[in-house]
Amino acid sequence: MRVDKRKASSCFQVLARQGFDERGLAHAGFAHEIDMGEAVFLLDAEAWFDKSVLNDPEFYQDNEISDSTGKHGTLSYTDDGQVLRVNWSEFALTNVDTRDRLTLQACIYVPDHITLLDTAFDGAHGRVKFQETFRLSILGKKMKKAGLFETNIDAAMPANYEYLAELQKMASGGWSVRSVRLL
Repeated sequence: MRVDKRKASSCFQVLARQGFDERGLAHAGFAHEIDMGEAVFLLDAEAWFDKSVLNDPEFYQDNEISDSTGKHGTLSYTDDGQVLRVNWSEFALTNVDTRDRLTLQACIYVPDHITLLDTAFDGAHGRVKFQETFRLSILGKKMKKAGLFETNIDAAMPANYEYLAELQKMASGGWSVRSVRLL
């Protein structure tokens, strides 16, 4: 399997032997239009997923169903206080290459931290320049440790991106975010 496409969510879909169709990443933070590296290959992921993730107490089995195409389910786990979901399907179709029988929609990279680079405030407006850094999620670390990546997964990690947030002072005295843009 390898990365199939990035969508505007905290997850991506992987399907064996498929290349990138779209590039980008968005999540609960501020990322937008993030370029990703080359496709990431996963080796023998089906066996590892069945024996490891599906039986790992760190992953909660939300649901699992079986139908004529195979087994499908949803897992969830907590990574640094954020609940992340893993949607999966294992296809039982005989006309599908064995390397294409498992698909995952899961978070491999998650935000690690935000560093403030510059701030400027006047009476009613503010501007905050910051940088967001990413890391492998718990699932990504488990996959890396199991040797499922054919290439260097760290090289495919999103780069550190700089953003500018424009703020406006509210009548209550607090600040509201008017906009956030990638620099």
